[in-house]
Amino acid sequence: MIDKYTGFTINRIGGVNAFIDGVEATLTASEVELITEQGVEVAPYVEPVKTLSDIRAERDLLLAKYVDIYNPLRWAELTAAQKDSVKAYRKALLDITQQDPVSVVWPEPPLI
Repeated sequence: MIDKYTGFTINRIGGVNAFIDGVEATLTASEVELITEQGVEVAPYVEPVKTLSDIRAERDLLLAKYVDIYNPLRWAELTAAQKDSVKAYRKALLDITQQDPVSVVWPEPPLI
């Protein structure tokens, strides 16, 4: 018996991605029907809204991955255009917290 069914989303292959007791599982339509027959309410899964601290944490990971890798020697090897690209990306990431947390648009990392 399923104790807790927190939601579902339809996946691309026709199954249902379910979150049962906090664990993601893939269910078929007949399995969803079975759990609804057991009296479990099935409601569409809603992606949780990210908080500013979630966004800052993701931003910090991107800064570490794409910006903080440049020590003075590596920075000196970049062309002016590459440096401008990294600077613009860094600025966009630092400004990310000024966006609405519900609809954050992440900048594309520089291609270097």
